[in-house]
Amino acid sequence: MSYRVVTRVTFTPEFGRLTTEEQTNEQIAAMEIVTRNGGTFESILVLPTDQAALTTTVYPDERSSMKAHLQIQARGAYELHAQHAFTLDEWTSILEESRAEAVVGV
Repeated sequence: MSYRVVTRVTFTPEFGRLTTEEQTNEQIAAMEIVTRNGGTFESILVLPTDQAALTTTVYPDERSSMKAHLQIQARGAYELHAQHAFTLDEWTSILEESRAEAVVGV
């Protein structure tokens, strides 16, 4: 089973001190880290007024996701806030299963 995560990416003050070329290199490095840990981007949305981005990424498992996030944050250019996410179909299925299994005979 895969692990989907939505991550809010904000820029650290260190990122702002980088040259344009260094900023581009940090973006490329972050994307390579995701890929190296088995992640696949579903979407990357830029929120210009918040100076942030939202990414939806699918990893093979939670451990791979955590490793990627730690490796990206260790570089110092980004602050990441991640949350496990589900598609609507996945969530509906989980709800149906939990409701069915919640019935306990007395």
